[in-house]
Amino acid sequence: PPASTSPIIIEPSKQLLLEYSKQIEYRQDNPSMSAIEFANNLQKICSNDESKVESLKHELEQLNGSKCVIWYKFTDTGLNIYKCLSDCGYGVSIYNGFNRNGLDEFKKEGNQILISQMSMGIGWEIPECQFSFFYEFTSSKTENDQSKGRTRRLESNYAQKPVFYFYFLVNKTLDERIFNVIQKRNAENADIEQFLKEYQNERGNRLQTD
Repeated sequence: PPASTSPIIIEPSKQLLLEYSKQIEYRQDNPSMSAIEFANNLQKICSNDESKVESLKHELEQLNGSKCVIWYKFTDTGLNIYKCLSDCGYGVSIYNGFNRNGLDEFKKEGNQILISQMSMGIGWEIPECQFSFFYEFTSSKTENDQSKGRTRRLESNYAQKPVFYFYFLVNKTLDERIFNVIQKRNAENADIEQFLKEYQNERGNRLQTD
């Protein structure tokens, strides 16, 4: 079926920019920090910021009850999204390594939203979901493709309806860089060290001139 991939650009809050700059400075002073740890810390800063949470809530309001899946990377992020949306009155199920019944709950209870960890995006299908929101994502093209594949509609009652993939990107942060890596370079995880070095140098130079 037809499908489209679109970024949702979010302007960072002042608090996010402050925490982001502190993390970059910390990495410069502590070069022994691994690239993966550095990347995870930057992504968590973005995910926990109110600007990203509010953007997700805004997009969900536009669905008029249509079913969707929200993808995340870090366990704490998934739990925070689940609590936030449940408190807002949405019918929500969460599927991760700690709650493997979440997928069955979503299908049986007729909830509108499934929140799933990207590492769990293998071997199942939810063709009834027309919208996929990547609140967090990784640099792995394979993992992103697997997650997208959960909403495929071949030979289903939904085969004629388009599928929409949305990536939440905080402007001028690692979110944006990883999305570009996935889209333009078709990169795998092996690329993360190089673009993190480029990104850190780029941001460090910008901080010195500000």
